[in-house]
Amino acid sequence: MMSRWIILALVVANGLFWLWGHDGLRALGLGPDVVSEPQRMKDQIKPDAMRVTPLANPSDTKDKPEPKGN
Repeated sequence: MMSRWIILALVVANGLFWLWGHDGLRALGLGPDVVSEPQRMKDQIKPDAMRVTPLANPSDTKDKPEPKGN
């Protein structure tokens, strides 16, 4: 009989946590802090002009580790 109440309390707590996380309780003044960084979008300078290209020949890299000798 006691396990029913524990399971019911856990289901209710889970439902309340889901509502809190999905802004269901925002009308009551409850909910997680809104996190956004709009200033980063404004600080970008021509983000469409950036191009990522592969190396001309990946085997000619200077950062290649030296093989260890015996």
